[in-house]
Amino acid sequence: LYVLDLATGEERRLTDDPHYDGWPSWSPDGRTLVFASMREGDLDIFTLDLASGEATNLTPGSKAHEYQPSYAPDGQSLLYISTRRGEHDLFRLAVGSDRAEQITTAEGIDETAPHWAPDGRWVLVLAQAELERYVARLDVATGVLTRLTWTRGESDPVLSPGGREIAWADRRASETAILSVDLGKQGLPHRLAGGLGLVQDLAWVAADSTLLQSAAARVPQEADPPTLELPPAPGSGLVEVPNLDIDRPLLNAAVQPSYQVLRERVRTEVGYDFLGRVSETHRPLHFASSASDYLSWHKAGRAVDTLLDLGVPPSQLRMEVVRDDRHNEVFWRIYLQCIPRDGSCGEPLLDRPWDFSARARRVESPGKGGHPSSFFPGYWFDFTAAADDFGWFRIASYQDPDFDWRTDKTALEFWHYQMDAGLDWWSAMKEIYDAPTLADWFSWKTLEEHHIPLWLLRIKGVPIPPELRARPVDLVVP
Repeated sequence: LYVLDLATGEERRLTDDPHYDGWPSWSPDGRTLVFASMREGDLDIFTLDLASGEATNLTPGSKAHEYQPSYAPDGQSLLYISTRRGEHDLFRLAVGSDRAEQITTAEGIDETAPHWAPDGRWVLVLAQAELERYVARLDVATGVLTRLTWTRGESDPVLSPGGREIAWADRRASETAILSVDLGKQGLPHRLAGGLGLVQDLAWVAADSTLLQSAAARVPQEADPPTLELPPAPGSGLVEVPNLDIDRPLLNAAVQPSYQVLRERVRTEVGYDFLGRVSETHRPLHFASSASDYLSWHKAGRAVDTLLDLGVPPSQLRMEVVRDDRHNEVFWRIYLQCIPRDGSCGEPLLDRPWDFSARARRVESPGKGGHPSSFFPGYWFDFTAAADDFGWFRIASYQDPDFDWRTDKTALEFWHYQMDAGLDWWSAMKEIYDAPTLADWFSWKTLEEHHIPLWLLRIKGVPIPPELRARPVDLVVP
């Protein structure tokens, strides 16, 4: 943990334990810092006396995850998240006491991201109950939750310094937007920003004009935007990916460099070559099946299917998948267990991975595709976030009447990542195939035989016959 002086830019290190430290929060008097740390083998709540540098574990008897601590406005108690009951619940601990009080007790509801209101009477939280995720107001005295938002894509809520407004990251299928509402007014949320990728850990700070002017004075007038340095693309067409354990180790030449850089990043972080062995890369033009898209990005050489699991006993390395809904669509995040256990790789895994086992899908939660499992200890690398950094994006699970991830495991698609770089599918195909080849394999007669709907053909950029270009289509946007 560090302290940054906004006026001078000076950094001062506060903790030097190699294990993970996170979620720092000041006490009202500024003398103590409360934070979460993995330094004693599991995620615990610590206080740091800034004068003496002494750190004290406040939750040494719990092996659960305890995190996101914060002082009440009066400084007499702490609020934090604990998973000791099998869910994310809020606990309150009086300063000087070793007995925590559970504040939220509703079964089946996870509460996270707490933010105290200035008067200390209520707390802003993110509540999630199966398919419902929303920002809520929690009455500290009664434990009653009052729902404040209804967009269904909420995450990482924050409260304005005065306690009158809230903001949150709203997860959409293809972007993240930042929305806000005034708690004293009625109306639709106000859009503050949009077109963002994976966003987390928002903070709402009071603007100090002196500090802002001081910080602005140190920024060059024309700063160069950050760039991602990739090796040059080896020409056009399909190229072989070196040392890739698969029968057809081919990718589009335009994306192969990015894949290799991502592969090396993951290998360096977790300690093993996760992307050195995959389920599928390029798909031949003739490939067709009832469980796949005939106009697949695999055929354009711009998609990779990771392994579905690491294929080793649970006592060794693990790959876990966490559900990550965005509005009405189901997405997933892949987490890889780190070989280094010293804090140099990854972070604690705060969410419960999904149980896809046959028992979970058929016996315990039939028709629901499984259910969340238990919490996992240790350090985990967020592969999905790393892939996003290099332009590789996931897709949603299928949830159609005849192809539904809840009843058909092949519809999950958590393993699929693609890099379209802003191209439609047809333009991507023209990068690696000539016009006669495309006309042969994707003639209008062939497309009709595969029963591909007109709206999908338009989205994919496939040329439409003149007589059909003005035909309306039924397209529902959630």
